[in-house]
Amino acid sequence: MRKKQLRKKYLSYLKKMRSEQKLQIELKMYEHLWNSGYWQDAKTIGVTWSQPFEWNTLPIIKRAWSEKKKIALPKVIEHKREMEFYKITDVSQMQKGYRTIMEPNTTEDSFVPKDKIQLLIVPGFVYTYDGYRIGFGGGYYDKFLVDFEHESIALCSEKQIVTYIGHEAHDQKVNALITERRIIETKRDAGLSR
Repeated sequence: MRKKQLRKKYLSYLKKMRSEQKLQIELKMYEHLWNSGYWQDAKTIGVTWSQPFEWNTLPIIKRAWSEKKKIALPKVIEHKREMEFYKITDVSQMQKGYRTIMEPNTTEDSFVPKDKIQLLIVPGFVYTYDGYRIGFGGGYYDKFLVDFEHESIALCSEKQIVTYIGHEAHDQKVNALITERRIIETKRDAGLSR
């Protein structure tokens, strides 16, 4: 299956999921995330503001604040085909941005350099056991991950994992997948738990 077809298939899977089922999966994912070394070791976390069909990131943002962690969200710099991350301390600091996706209302003093983000939660539709992913197709996260030196993870259900997606040279993988059942390490042998 081509990337466009896979993206369409798994977008449909997410959009058709019943809200009760989605919440049950999310609660299990969050539990694995909170208990992971990825979360516990990170003081600054980069995460997107989720769209309604995606796994809800607002509980992650609020949990980070309650634990005195810093939260940084991406803003797309479209003419450069890049993202920059900015710290927010309240949901009121968000506004519609690129493709009507919610982005931080930026100020220079809230800019977070890439090397200060210790954990990056990467969105996507479908993943492989070795950490490759199909996202929205813009390539922004792949570009950001090229020289990202800290931990990167993705939240996904077990049904979003496939054995092969045909990654290309520019595609970047995440270090771990966190599902409703487990944590799958991708930087070492697939299937190990942290």
